[in-house]
Amino acid sequence: MLAPVIRQVWRNISQVGLSSRLRSEASWVLCNKVGEFGIAFVELKLLAVLMGPLIFAEYRLVLTALLLLGHALIMPMQQAYLRYSHTAQSEGTSSAADRTAKRWLTVVTISVVILAAAASKPLANLLGLQPWTLLAGGLVFMGNRWRTFTLQSLDFQRRRRIVAILNIGFLAAALGTVVLVLNMGSVSATAALLGYASVAFVFGVIGLKYLPRHETQSPQKSKNGLPDLIKKFGLPYAALLIFQWLFNFSERYVLGIQLDLSTVGVYIAAYIVCGFPYMMGLAFIKGLLLPIAYQKSSDETDVKRFWSANVILLTGMAAYLVIGALTIPLYWLFGASFLEFMTSSEFAVPTGTILCIAIARYFQCLGMLVEMIFAVHKRVSGFLRYRVIGGVVVIPLFWYAIKWYGLPGAAQGLLVANVVFIVAVTIGPGGCLGMVKVARRNASQAGQPEHQSV
Repeated sequence: MLAPVIRQVWRNISQVGLSSRLRSEASWVLCNKVGEFGIAFVELKLLAVLMGPLIFAEYRLVLTALLLLGHALIMPMQQAYLRYSHTAQSEGTSSAADRTAKRWLTVVTISVVILAAAASKPLANLLGLQPWTLLAGGLVFMGNRWRTFTLQSLDFQRRRRIVAILNIGFLAAALGTVVLVLNMGSVSATAALLGYASVAFVFGVIGLKYLPRHETQSPQKSKNGLPDLIKKFGLPYAALLIFQWLFNFSERYVLGIQLDLSTVGVYIAAYIVCGFPYMMGLAFIKGLLLPIAYQKSSDETDVKRFWSANVILLTGMAAYLVIGALTIPLYWLFGASFLEFMTSSEFAVPTGTILCIAIARYFQCLGMLVEMIFAVHKRVSGFLRYRVIGGVVVIPLFWYAIKWYGLPGAAQGLLVANVVFIVAVTIGPGGCLGMVKVARRNASQAGQPEHQSV
């Protein structure tokens, strides 16, 4: 069943050459991701030593919760805006789309900060946080959402150089600021979050200066299609991300409820260390190839170019499968020592648990790569069904696994959930394989796909 698709993919790969533009883009994306993950290595070591498991857990849990908030409130607009950007340029509606996006960001981020300020102290005791941690989190949300909006907008314009500079500059400055704040005597999650937020604000403003200025739309130009795309594409995509968040992060909150925050800090450190190579592969492949695939698939009636968008994504996924699999044995041999080296002896985890988390992270990132196929086909609702089922099922799975086995149970539940998910979303009803086969058949019926420069 898979063989014809695989043969066609590799036949196309052998015929496609890398254009000079793609080589340049790949170099900048690689530099960006290597720098990003290099800083993440240093960050984990410094924060683990300075904070210890308890404060580290509080800091990371707040940042993780802000991801969920962003998925619910920002992503309906942001993902639709990115998907619409090439169409808006061709239709002359970029100015209207920009105004819609920035208005959405302004209203949502200001509202979150106001609500966080009002709720911070009343909820602190209930959640076991410091009095102003939620307010600090709200400020992080505002600064970081403007920053990531500008970065993704520039990335989808394929302006890789400035994206790399802004991203690496922010990460280095944020880490330096957080470490400085912690070394000044205020070792708390609140202080660290405030330091992070201040740098996010600065880089959010800097990023806005690099966005293109579009001319005011004339009455003769097409209607702004962003609001409709938000309903049809953005809202399902946001729902997808919410259930994906539940699927990927809910176990750390179950750990906190059933055990304690120190155990959560240890688990999160192991989760980060065991995911480094897979997250880096995911970030590189998605960052480099998804904008290109969106551009080539903007006209779905051109079945040859649409199939070439599929080939681009499948090539990246094939590379991830092979290279990622080669790293798994390294965690069996060196995972425990590497984790202690990257943190401290307070974060020690048994080798079997580390290997379990590493395999789970390998399949977890593969699942997020498969999501690209659904996004290009505008079949987010199909992927959403699998994420909804997974997001609902994993909570009782993690609850009982952690109840019976503690921290190793979280790792085992993570592995089972991700292996089952990737099998289902690939070969199940409405899965990735079926969509790819249809795209290949349509292109074949229209004649051999043309291989254009990307």
